[in-house]
Amino acid sequence: PRALNLAASILYLLAGAIVLGAVGFSLVRSPAFPLKVIRVEGDLARVERKEIVEALQGRLQGTFFTADLDLVRERFETVPWVRHAAVRRIWPDRLEVRVEEHAELARWGRREDGKLVNIQGELFVAWSDSDLPVFSGPQGSSLEVARGYGEFTRLLAPLGFTPRQVILSERRAWQLKLDSGLVLQLGRDLPKDGVY
Repeated sequence: PRALNLAASILYLLAGAIVLGAVGFSLVRSPAFPLKVIRVEGDLARVERKEIVEALQGRLQGTFFTADLDLVRERFETVPWVRHAAVRRIWPDRLEVRVEEHAELARWGRREDGKLVNIQGELFVAWSDSDLPVFSGPQGSSLEVARGYGEFTRLLAPLGFTPRQVILSERRAWQLKLDSGLVLQLGRDLPKDGVY
């Protein structure tokens, strides 16, 4: 009798867990918890509301519990000027999205290509009317060129010059065009001690 009572208790607990799980699963998927609001936060100077609406239009599915936050983040990060987005749920019907914009440092290549470099040395595609320095170099070298620009700017500032164009060749040689029109052809490496 003890073994039967124990087995019956285990079966009752198992059945209760299954019923609770089914009820919870159906509640989570129920349209009783729709997403009603997406709140966007961050210092947004370049990102426009219509771009966010276009990125999300028809692509946001699910309820408060089932919305795929990674997908929402990825959709936000497809918007030009959005560098990073962090998404979280706010009870009972809201998503909060914190957006970080790209801070432009330079143009990459030709103006018509629409490629820019941010202050982290990352390439991104967006349009800018700003008068920016121009960088170019081998594929994957945007961070190296951005760092080189920072170093050259620091070294040339006491002389009253500013680099307006920084080119890194395939063999890692530097060419600088300064705001005065002077062109400098430099060697392959930046100095370790800051002196050429």
